[in-house]
Amino acid sequence: MFLRHAKLHFLLFGIIASLVVILCSCRHSKGESMERAIPFSLENGRIILEAEINGAKGRFMWDSGAYGSFANINFDNLPPVAEDDDIVNIPHLNATVETKKYWLDEMIVGGVELKTHSMIIDVPEIMKRQLIGVEGVDGLLGLTIFEGYWVEISFSKKAIFLHKKKPERYVQSVPAEIVNEEFLCVPVAIDGEEVDFEIDTGVPASLRFPRSIALQSEEGGEEVLSLDPVKDIRFVKTRSIAILDERLENKFVLTNSHIATYIGAIGIGFLQNYDLLLDLTRLRDHETSAVYYESIVPPEERRYVPYSWFDKAPESGVLTYGVLPDGTVGLIDIIENSAAHRMFGLEPGMVVSKVDGKPAKDGGLDKTTVEITVVENDEERIIRREDVNP
Repeated sequence: MFLRHAKLHFLLFGIIASLVVILCSCRHSKGESMERAIPFSLENGRIILEAEINGAKGRFMWDSGAYGSFANINFDNLPPVAEDDDIVNIPHLNATVETKKYWLDEMIVGGVELKTHSMIIDVPEIMKRQLIGVEGVDGLLGLTIFEGYWVEISFSKKAIFLHKKKPERYVQSVPAEIVNEEFLCVPVAIDGEEVDFEIDTGVPASLRFPRSIALQSEEGGEEVLSLDPVKDIRFVKTRSIAILDERLENKFVLTNSHIATYIGAIGIGFLQNYDLLLDLTRLRDHETSAVYYESIVPPEERRYVPYSWFDKAPESGVLTYGVLPDGTVGLIDIIENSAAHRMFGLEPGMVVSKVDGKPAKDGGLDKTTVEITVVENDEERIIRREDVNP
């Protein structure tokens, strides 16, 4: 008798469990699709993923500004791209380096198995630092690894969610297009003129402005000096910049000669104020529809790199810098004979922790600045204007 009752209970339990699975499947099919979550860490303004490629596990930067991928792994078992397209010539100094590219059809990223139609380039030893550009990672994964999905980049949850259907909760959007068959771009209005900016998680800073905006200015911008004489860098005073839901008024922007003249870049410094949804469902056909976004930081609390310094750059002379993990600012390029050098003796390579007692990352120096605190040998040293230029 006991065994009959036990068998009946197990049978009823099995029927109920089956009904629950069917009901859940119906609910997901009618509503939003089930999502696949890939956790990431944000390190020095880079999205870092744990991934397994061709059996080799490693830490990889996800760079949406790169169409293909680069990695330092074993390529022995990967199929090369067919016919003559498997050879890549990469410019290096005054010559080119020949390497190969392979189909990367399967990989495991953050525990999620992906089947993509993405390419990966075998990086020659001499090029690894130049192409990957980030220490402590085994390579970078490009935009195409997530093709076929609605890709949600959630900075609030520190995860990338892959959807087969568009999540309904995303309402705000800007139109997007695939430029040159590789850059996922959205329009940014600068002084009323729209310019393509790519969504680029490989850029730690907020924005990189293309050289083409100098042509919009009546005066063509103010030419400035840089450590690299090959660069064509100019300051341009803009009246307004409209990007996603942000409006920036009367900003000095620094044009960048490292990227194409007509495409800018929206980096992590700006993107991390939002949760984003990218339409990569038709990426293989070089098509997309929009970039959706939800603000997760109120406008009055947002901090952008490098606006706080660039606003005053013509006065201070600090061109480019990097915000270090401890919140200090490492100086990179400084205008020759500028206030930064003349009044405080600042040089490229120096690290600034405070400006007039406030954190350096929250403000910049100008003609009213009295003292700068620099870090040398892990100790702080205060530089007062009157001590340098009495």
